[in-house]
Amino acid sequence: MNSSLKKIFAIIPVITAMLMTTVFSASANLIGEDGFYYSLTDSDHASLESYHGSGSVIQIPSVIYSHEVNSISDYAFLRNQTITEVTLPSTIKTIGNSSFNYCSNLQKIVIPDSVSKIGRNAFSNCGSLTIYCNTGSFAETYAIKNNLPVSTNNSANNSAVIGDVDGDNEISSYDSLLVLRYSVGLENFTENQKYVSDVNEDNSIDSFDSLVILRCSVGIDVSQYKIGSQTK
Repeated sequence: MNSSLKKIFAIIPVITAMLMTTVFSASANLIGEDGFYYSLTDSDHASLESYHGSGSVIQIPSVIYSHEVNSISDYAFLRNQTITEVTLPSTIKTIGNSSFNYCSNLQKIVIPDSVSKIGRNAFSNCGSLTIYCNTGSFAETYAIKNNLPVSTNNSANNSAVIGDVDGDNEISSYDSLLVLRYSVGLENFTENQKYVSDVNEDNSIDSFDSLVILRCSVGIDVSQYKIGSQTK
């Protein structure tokens, strides 16, 4: 083997080590859980950077390792063909540029009142998408301005449904989970969410309300409570 080849082979491990260091340093600030990857933006907050899970119906967590998830980063779900439904927690304030661009199978996204900024092309090229949100919210204004289909909790009857905490017109296990998280201080609720969560009308939102909602979501008779009825 001539000296030139020896030099080339000698330097390959060095180059490899440099590349690996770059890769790991680029990902060192990301933490992952259940297919979600986050960056810690400060000592208290995190931003969702990407999703690599296999689930099609997803609920973005509100807290990761004691950090409140308050934003969806630019391009977080770009060209994701897996997701069909997404529910954002009430901690989210910002949805980044092109965050859901080209998610052609995305049919439904539930956006809470906490969102006050949606970036450019956030939902471009999502031909099947309907935005679910509350009447008068920033999300509703955004959807109308950008000619996106929108469904509000007041669209049909100027009222909300008891037990439908996330406002997606369904009573599901996720509503139960939200109530349970609120009861232990892990969620922030709007006044409307507080009202529809107190299904036994005892002026307290606790694990019992969560249990009633969960039982309703799986078809167990809870007719002794007003869950499923319309608010006035």
